Amino acid sequence: MRGTLAERLYARLELDEPTGCRLWTGCTNSKGYGVISVNGERKLVHRVAWELERGPIPDGLTIDHVYDRGCRHKLCAWVEHLEPVTGGENTRRSLPYRPARSPRRPKPEPALDEGYWLRFREWAGPEEWADLTPADRAIALAAAP
Repeated sequence: MRGTLAERLYARLELDEPTGCRLWTGCTNSKGYGVISVNGERKLVHRVAWELERGPIPDGLTIDHVYDRGCRHKLCAWVEHLEPVTGGENTRRSLPYRPARSPRRPKPEPALDEGYWLRFREWAGPEEWADLTPADRAIALAAAP
């Protein structure tokens, strides 16, 4: 698509009625943010939109999608939903809205053969039996004598 940068950017924005966001419908990067080519270089759409409407982003600041203004999308390029903030402030603001990370799962143990359970039954005391999960207890009891 040819035209000025502003024409190319605004031609690819669509209104999201519930949030009021103007969502980018063009290319995205691996993190889900909109990108647009500026003089042969890929730039983040929300930053380009800010600079087109409000001027340069002050040194040391980044552009935040402000959740409290209704912004719910990384693809939003409406400057009313954006604000220049420090990187630390951007991170602090995002923490309450990030999905919880799943806890690390322990590495699965290798499958234990019937011989293991036969040996277990020979040497195990009450403490070892108490430490077994109900499923492992059933397997140990079912092992052929």
